[in-house]
Amino acid sequence: MNIEDSLQQVRQAHRICAGFYQQVLPRIERVQELMDIRFFQWNSISFESSPSKSVSPFKCWKWDFLPLMDTSFTFIKKSESRYFCPNDYILDIRLITDSELEWKHRENVYSEQEPDACKLNDTVDQSETYLAIYLFSPTKQMQNNNVFDRLWHNSDYPGLESEVALSNQGLVKTIGFKFLLADFVQEDGPEKLIEKIKQHFSLMGIEE
Repeated sequence: MNIEDSLQQVRQAHRICAGFYQQVLPRIERVQELMDIRFFQWNSISFESSPSKSVSPFKCWKWDFLPLMDTSFTFIKKSESRYFCPNDYILDIRLITDSELEWKHRENVYSEQEPDACKLNDTVDQSETYLAIYLFSPTKQMQNNNVFDRLWHNSDYPGLESEVALSNQGLVKTIGFKFLLADFVQEDGPEKLIEKIKQHFSLMGIEE
């Protein structure tokens, strides 16, 4: 392949990525709207966000310039009470665009070294694209002071396809599951995801 053919593939890849985001992000927003939950934050997980304009980009990992490779979108459902109650929850939707570069897998396989894009272990047809869905809910009323640290930041993430687990000294119940992106981008994908989330509400004892 000559250099011009390679650059043509780069241009095509960027257009494909933009089209991918135009499909996925509105569907995640649709989940938010249908569930009537509040957006809290989004965050890059496996790689850093692109550096600010005052930071030299030449010292960063080049993977940092690929947005939404392994990204968390976090939402909150809270009642009107001044407490965070057992039926309130945090929903973390994590977009794993390439399972070979998912944070924990990447660290286990490639350690702290920046993976060489041309020498990844799994080929693209061997890896997966999916949503990792995590739910966090208090086991009892919690005061709002630093509630997100106590309910979320200080809690262990559950495994995917796990049973309900307790975390943070029993203050938090958690559960996780995988939802394939091929299913999510279907016309009724957001509704199907919500249906599965609600099945997990039942396992956690969350009443809507």
